[in-house]
Amino acid sequence: MRKTFLLFLSAAICGSAAEKIPPSKLIEMAGHKANAPEFKEALLASLKDADIKKGLAFVGDGPDFLWAVESKSRPALFVDDEARPGMKQIKAPRSGSRPAS
Repeated sequence: MRKTFLLFLSAAICGSAAEKIPPSKLIEMAGHKANAPEFKEALLASLKDADIKKGLAFVGDGPDFLWAVESKSRPALFVDDEARPGMKQIKAPRSGSRPAS
């Protein structure tokens, strides 16, 4: 079964990956390093695995937000009952490399 990770940035914005990092840094990394291994590791370390699988994982800093979801198909994001722009897919880390939540 192939799983993918998707994320959405609400605005175009510009450590140690095993540690939970502040939302502002995670959002900044998403803007510049979305497909870099260190961003994926930081994202997985900073958000709860159960929330990612349920589609409930997000971080916010001021007006900027990042959502992450694990899905077989491309999810749609709605905020206040309004459709938001499409989510961007990032490659999933290799099997067994997911940090504990």
